[in-house]
Amino acid sequence: MRLPFPILSSCLVSFLMASLPRALAQSDAAPPAAADAQGEVKGSRSFEIPAADASESLASFSRQSGSALVYVVEQVRGVRTQGIRGHFRPRDALERLLTNTDLTVAEDRRTGALIVKRSPPSRPSERGSMPASSRSESSSSPNSPMTPSLMSRLAAALAAFSGTALSAQTNSSPGANAARDDTVQLSPFTVVSEKEYGYRATNSITATGIGSEIYRTPISISVVTSDLIRDLGAGSLREALLYSTSVTGDRRDPGSSGTGGSAMRGFATQLLVNRLSASVRNPVPYFIERVEIVKGPNAVFFGRVAPNGVLNVITLKPKSSTETIAHATYGSYDFVNLFLDQNLKLGDRVSLRLAGNWLDQRSGSYDYTYRRSESGYAALKWDFTSTISLNVTASIDHGKENKLSVSPRTNPAYIAYTRANPTSTLGLIQWGAQFVAPNTPVVTDYYNDLYDPTTVFSSGVRGNNNGPDAFQEDWNTFVQTELLGTFGDGLSARLAHAYGDNEFEILEHIGYPTFNGTFPLAAPNYRGTKTRGNTLEAEAVASFSLLGTRHQLLLGGRLYFPRTGSFAAAGRAYTWNHLTQGDRRIIRDGYPNGLVKPAVVYASGDETALYAIDQISLWDDKAKVLAGVRRTEVENNTGLAGAATLSQTETTPQVGLLLEPVKGWAFFGNYSRSFEPQFNVDAEGKIATNVEGEGYEFGFKSQLLDGRLSGTVSYFDLTRKGEVRRDFTRETLTGKVPLFIPGGTQAAHGAEFELYYNPKPNLQFIFNYTRLWEANVTQDITQPFIVGARLRNAPPYSSALWTRYTVPSGRLQGLFFTGGVRASGEIIPIVNALFSIRQPGYVNVDAGVGYEGKLLGRPVTIGLNVKNVLDREFYDGQWTLADPRTAYLKIETRY
Repeated sequence: MRLPFPILSSCLVSFLMASLPRALAQSDAAPPAAADAQGEVKGSRSFEIPAADASESLASFSRQSGSALVYVVEQVRGVRTQGIRGHFRPRDALERLLTNTDLTVAEDRRTGALIVKRSPPSRPSERGSMPASSRSESSSSPNSPMTPSLMSRLAAALAAFSGTALSAQTNSSPGANAARDDTVQLSPFTVVSEKEYGYRATNSITATGIGSEIYRTPISISVVTSDLIRDLGAGSLREALLYSTSVTGDRRDPGSSGTGGSAMRGFATQLLVNRLSASVRNPVPYFIERVEIVKGPNAVFFGRVAPNGVLNVITLKPKSSTETIAHATYGSYDFVNLFLDQNLKLGDRVSLRLAGNWLDQRSGSYDYTYRRSESGYAALKWDFTSTISLNVTASIDHGKENKLSVSPRTNPAYIAYTRANPTSTLGLIQWGAQFVAPNTPVVTDYYNDLYDPTTVFSSGVRGNNNGPDAFQEDWNTFVQTELLGTFGDGLSARLAHAYGDNEFEILEHIGYPTFNGTFPLAAPNYRGTKTRGNTLEAEAVASFSLLGTRHQLLLGGRLYFPRTGSFAAAGRAYTWNHLTQGDRRIIRDGYPNGLVKPAVVYASGDETALYAIDQISLWDDKAKVLAGVRRTEVENNTGLAGAATLSQTETTPQVGLLLEPVKGWAFFGNYSRSFEPQFNVDAEGKIATNVEGEGYEFGFKSQLLDGRLSGTVSYFDLTRKGEVRRDFTRETLTGKVPLFIPGGTQAAHGAEFELYYNPKPNLQFIFNYTRLWEANVTQDITQPFIVGARLRNAPPYSSALWTRYTVPSGRLQGLFFTGGVRASGEIIPIVNALFSIRQPGYVNVDAGVGYEGKLLGRPVTIGLNVKNVLDREFYDGQWTLADPRTAYLKIETRY
């Protein structure tokens, strides 16, 4: 099975989606009220809410009541509410809170959610004269029709589904409201989250496939919000993740795979965009709404992944109002970034968002380095009916960079050694491995040796040895189409398609010196990869009650068709002498010395999967059970003439349990398996078995002080086993080559602590700490001497603290300060069987200051970010040389 041309397939899916509303029009009819509406509450609760603006007091009410509450921020802002203190039923407490205001209470008959609205302006005589209880009772009478605004009704359904309070940011037109008498039920595949707590997000859709409250999900989840990304001054996705738990970076250049080579808990991390595989290398941070970090195997949701989890980038969504955002940044080393974001409200049902980003760093912090990119983004939301909506997202990005390259080839000590040892095979062995006896690993200090010209491993320079004309360049394109719908009380469906296309190229020099310091083998090396893929996913969620328990049963299927190719070519070699021609290799022209770009042969790895996950609520939501299973089949073809298609299948289960014996404290456990297919075929025609991942995790989550304090503490144990190795013993005995044996195993176990704390609305803290007691190679049949070696990007500990303080009042109102400290332990990754590199631990400090207010009558934000305040020299992730102290001045306005 193959999909047609990607753009055409997206259009076809969109057409099919657009044809559904007429056939499903009956789904708009309001069904009878649910017998066990989630908004129903039993007994009284303790309330202590001071008199305040309604936007603040309603937020306090939602946290203290635990009831589903919906209100439009613009409608309630400016209304002064009463203060209440004591034990009340939530409905009674809300009515007391709104006494002597023009705010009324209504109840959604379907979901039971409480809705706060303003009285119509045409009836001023009734404002404040009718007791709140009378107004609310008449509004919520089961025999009276309800016509809340579209945004309120959308938010109400999700609020009842997730058990959290939501506030719509805009209101639809009165005429449109009057014309609609149906009750909207929002699809559980959509997450709407009010940013009540700044950096803290309350909901996630990545971990369980549907919108779920993070606190009540038996999986470790971290969320990087757009507020945090902005305050960090992140210029890349990797920088946006620097203060996240367990996530470490590898290379900062845009040509590196995934998220810039990010790893988590010791293993490489898969990147998704809007929950779909899209072959995107480096999403533009300004196009990101949030990043959800889901930890653990969790393959029941994501298919073939490593056992550590995934990173899911959720891109910008259209807003329900017309707004323009302009942003400009200027910084050290001629850094310039311009960003423009246009939101358009096209009638009552259609919203469009267009954005563009341009970045130019004309000279980097080291010789011969630069970075440039141009990007465009578009997102469309079309509500066909009150229960069916279409989302289309598209992005295109082009980036080019001259990366930092460090090698020992120009080091005077290196050349001196070759002169003293003319018979040495220096040019045939990588890096420093030739200086040790066979089978004897050596650890060298990469950081110190880099700048010490007397050591053999140093480049002796701080720059790009490849010269000013070397480059790496990539192009990213993705198009995603998604249809969401709800049908009746308990059924929702999702149909989505994604197409991603990435091309990466690099031009550099290769070669090794001889004893006299020349490079007879030096040549321009041109190589790259091309990846494109189509993903089609269909899911349905059935919500129902059974024997006193509530269920959300997710059934889904996925088709994924990736195509990956690579190429490499070298131009004519030439001789270059360090002693007479300087310490740089200079590349001229685009493709010098007869270099010809070769054809690309594409390999495929088609995936078909079916999965089922049930999320069960017990004992008034004091217990949550998650159970699921996924069946995945992967077919591989190398693309070469006559190549056979190979197939691998795997079943991956997952179970999780969460208990909340005391309000605000929940204990959870999670077990899952994952897999990564291998398609090595031996001389007997046997296919290597899959790499298997297995992991469990347990700990507790907290949500205290009305949600102002929340955190997660967990212990995890992960195993990845089954990487094939050559079975040299059997090859010798049988004479058959090659023969394989599953002889590679790695393991990681440790603990994580993550805390969000908002002691005051204008003060925020994020703190996290990770301890990796083990992240090592535990078995290797053919290389037993590397057993015990540390996995890449797996420091024994890492921690981060980030804070923001805003002056709340007075002459300095709107002034804010940000700052953070990151620390990492020593990393000793394996380069090859004989050689490892030690990268010492480090402590880094970042800071910022800014102002949020109005300038010339327009909202404006002005900020200054200073990174690496102490100007330390260290490797921030494996082989990623951190920038020296840099400063970035930014200004943003909205109109």
